[in-house]
Amino acid sequence: MRGNKLGWVLISLLFLTLSSVAAPKLVFEDNFDKDNGKWVSYEGDWVIENGYLVNKDVSHTVSNVACEVMQKGNKVIYEYKVYMEETVVEYGPLCGLHFYVDNPVERGDSYFVYQAKPFLIKVAKTGTTEAIINPLGDIVTGSAELGKEYILKIVLDNKKAEIIVYVNGEEVGTYDVYDDQLDPTDYISFRTNRTKVKIDYVKVWVE
Repeated sequence: MRGNKLGWVLISLLFLTLSSVAAPKLVFEDNFDKDNGKWVSYEGDWVIENGYLVNKDVSHTVSNVACEVMQKGNKVIYEYKVYMEETVVEYGPLCGLHFYVDNPVERGDSYFVYQAKPFLIKVAKTGTTEAIINPLGDIVTGSAELGKEYILKIVLDNKKAEIIVYVNGEEVGTYDVYDDQLDPTDYISFRTNRTKVKIDYVKVWVE
């Protein structure tokens, strides 16, 4: 009887240990209540005001605001809420997130998940600030609307070599990056194309 109890105790402890190991760890969160100096604007007119990270510039085709974030793990999860408020191009609004950025100034190599009009989610491996190379895939999910709230969640699974994209809680696509895997870096970057946007929050988890 005592042996059975001990066995159940050991199994319970093992289960709790495995659960704690498997749970993603929140390594970065910013709700832009104040300017903490972590975000650096390299292109565009990025400011933190009224609880948002805002790009006011609709002239730049490749805006860039970057932040240092630890991204080393078997799985990295990114989530942000964005409102696109104004655009001056017919294929806009356009906004996206670079991650695994190896150079915050010019971005260099990175993964890039972005949205355009119609609401087209694209995943790409980039080579420079100016060019998007090696498109990994895209999916049309309707029309992007100015002023509408979009919550994007991006799951980079390094073990499975895939990127999974969610929009407002709905999975919209899985993309194979087996032939395009990048080494983890310490920067992420938001990018717009002639579009005014407001970012409500950013969170990053590592597993």
